[in-house]
Amino acid sequence: ADSVDVTIRKGAPFLFTGKGAEKLNCQAQILNIDPVSQGVALRIAELSNMNLVKEKLSFLDAALRSAIQLRLQILATYKAQLPTPIYFRLYLDAIATAKYELLSEVAITSWLSTDEKNKVVVHQYFQGYLNRDSILNLDSVYMPLSGYYADMLLKKELTLLKLNNTVSEGNYGEIGSFKNIYRRIMETYTGNLREKLLLSSFINLSERQYISEAKAYVGMALSLIKSEQIRLQLLNWKEKQYAAFPFKLYDANNNIHRLRDYKGKLIVIDVWFTGCLNCINLSNAMHRIVERFKKNKDIVFITISTDNKKQWTKSVASGKYTSPGTINLHTNGLGWSDPMIRNYNWNGAPNQLI
Repeated sequence: ADSVDVTIRKGAPFLFTGKGAEKLNCQAQILNIDPVSQGVALRIAELSNMNLVKEKLSFLDAALRSAIQLRLQILATYKAQLPTPIYFRLYLDAIATAKYELLSEVAITSWLSTDEKNKVVVHQYFQGYLNRDSILNLDSVYMPLSGYYADMLLKKELTLLKLNNTVSEGNYGEIGSFKNIYRRIMETYTGNLREKLLLSSFINLSERQYISEAKAYVGMALSLIKSEQIRLQLLNWKEKQYAAFPFKLYDANNNIHRLRDYKGKLIVIDVWFTGCLNCINLSNAMHRIVERFKKNKDIVFITISTDNKKQWTKSVASGKYTSPGTINLHTNGLGWSDPMIRNYNWNGAPNQLI
């Protein structure tokens, strides 16, 4: 078993000593090579300001390849001291963390570009990147060991879907549907790496508008996953999606309402904010439903607004966003930062939960 001591000094990198320290020192030294140093970041910003998209991406590409080369040279000096699985894990980490920076910049550049010519430049650059970049020819048993390689591959696949969506539909920033990334992973990858990518896709994309569709695929994914560890992680994700969050919200008199106050009842929740036209449309559609079931003591209709209390009070009084018979609550100023809102990864409205 390893027995490692660490020395921490202000302004100095961590120093590991003892049995097994070599792999930690190697990792620290590799990751200390910043793929986007301060000077590189400054030049990237200058090229962005001059709208030189092609030059910026080419410069960043060269800087990252240089950083990867230096990282791998450090790793090579440790090769004789490291077990083979540890060596390849660090090898993959060194490459993946640098490539992730490039993929992030490609995505951001396309998103921020208002000039369609620049979007085409980004797309052409990325196609060139894909042509010269391939999955490393390593035993597939090593790839899932990396803490970063699967995340980098998912970033690459998402970027590809987004850029293709931009060119075909002019709608950058979206992958179309969760089905697209799920199908892409299933067609492109195999084994434990595919399972890790599937898990990562559920965790990352559930924070956005794909949550409902992701739920529809989780059963299929669980039936395919053989790794017990990955399966347990995905099951944990699934349980969180269906568990009711123990909310703490406020009414007009600042009385606190909690989930446990409605134990044994069916709760229908609508989330809204002032100025949201679709929230008004949903409220109008709900009037008939609330009226039909408002005398049923086993059903509770709750509306939650992310407005501050002053604005919320005015909007409730307008009758546009709520119905007679609903319990109208607010977040006491927390808005989109309210724990319940964050738990369900809502970043817009309307949202409805039963």
